[in-house]
Amino acid sequence: MERNIKISSVDNMREARVNIFKSFVYVFAIIGFLLIMVLFRNSFWFESYALEVPTITLSEEDWAKSVSVSISYPESIAEPLYQTIKNGVESEIKEYTEPFIISSEGDTEVRAFYESGFISRTVSNVDITPPTEPEIYLDVNLMSEDKNIMLQVSASDLKSGVSSVNVAIFNYQFQRVEDYFELDMSDITMIGDTFNIEIFDTVGNKRTYSGYYYSVYDYIEDIREYTQKFYSLGDGSQFTNARWAEIVSAFSNLEMAFKSPLIDSSEVNSLKNLIDDLSEGDISFSSRIVEPLIGMDSNILYAVSTENLNALLGSEIVLEVSNPVLSVQEKNDYKELLKTLSGFENIDLYCFKLELSEKTGEEVSLSGSMNIDFLIPEGCTIVKLFDLEEGIFEEVPLAESGERRSGRVYSDGDFFLVVDLDSIEGTRNGYTINGRYYSLELFWGTIGGIIGLLLLAFFIPFLLIQYKDKLSSNKLLSKIRKRNLERRKEKRR
Repeated sequence: MERNIKISSVDNMREARVNIFKSFVYVFAIIGFLLIMVLFRNSFWFESYALEVPTITLSEEDWAKSVSVSISYPESIAEPLYQTIKNGVESEIKEYTEPFIISSEGDTEVRAFYESGFISRTVSNVDITPPTEPEIYLDVNLMSEDKNIMLQVSASDLKSGVSSVNVAIFNYQFQRVEDYFELDMSDITMIGDTFNIEIFDTVGNKRTYSGYYYSVYDYIEDIREYTQKFYSLGDGSQFTNARWAEIVSAFSNLEMAFKSPLIDSSEVNSLKNLIDDLSEGDISFSSRIVEPLIGMDSNILYAVSTENLNALLGSEIVLEVSNPVLSVQEKNDYKELLKTLSGFENIDLYCFKLELSEKTGEEVSLSGSMNIDFLIPEGCTIVKLFDLEEGIFEEVPLAESGERRSGRVYSDGDFFLVVDLDSIEGTRNGYTINGRYYSLELFWGTIGGIIGLLLLAFFIPFLLIQYKDKLSSNKLLSKIRKRNLERRKEKRR
């Protein structure tokens, strides 16, 4: 029984090996057949089974105004037929006899038929639209030594793209710069009141533009004149910073006026006059601190505006900062008056004087304005500034920035800073010494500390002396005791 089972198992294994071998043979046979089909597909063996189809050829692969379409049919096709489809609309099926032209823009599908279907090609490279109307821009740069007047043309084409731009009437050639074209007109004298621009796209479509650009013709000499004028001013070191900023701003505004096709002649003339006035002269400012400002924690910072001082062009102005000369009685009277005007019950008062004069010493009036900026006395938070002019106190509005205050004044003279002592945190009474406020607690605490230090300075040396004397006495007693002991020993002997 066991022998029969073993024989049966061996037979089954042999049968499995045979089946696997047959499977490999079938697979390799199929692969071999496919390789033969591929390698010899063009041989006479398969020639009678090959399918012949038409061939469509286009005269232009790039952009063109029109495209010629040729169709080549094999001899096996007895009736050569074709059809075109434009915007989803199918034409009638026609017999092909000769090449035909496609001259309309958009996608045109061409179908060539054979026995069981058709082949197709799409024509989408026709461009018959000229470039769009140009955008003309005059780039005036009065503050540049190079290319002061650039006529720029920004042209575009929706299909093949712009290839060149010409000013046809004068035959000036524009240079391409990135996506626009420009012509340097700095040295060109143009005659006439119009100019023509021709724009060509890649396939030769042309757009002609004729226009009148006011600033090119009417103001070209002004542009050149004020370009030279700007560079004649150099780096502006002969002007104050404020005046030079005004001059540069005026030139910038004149540039913008020249660039506008709808230029306003009155605006141009106004800006030219402003530049002429600003360039004729300037006010030179200097300052000096005559003496330290008593009671103030820092000197006053100031900035004088020159915008309304045109009558003083060329003058040298000196601004002096000092303490006003006030008697004790005057200061006390002002203090009582300002206490009422400020609305503060408990105040301290600081005074300073600003005086504006020419370098020769002659006084001048401030017809413009002046910004002042100062650090308020330490510890206070609420202050008011008053300007004394012709015996009348006028409050100067102040802006806060931390411990600093700033304001705009419209005249020089005496100024009074009123400090609300009640605004000093934790104090209502105290003393002001050299511009610093000390509360009573801080004042007496400081005095007590000083007295304590003086007492320590006295008692520490006293105690040291006492300690030293005691050490000396103990040392002397020790010597005496030692001597007495030695004498007793000698007597016993």
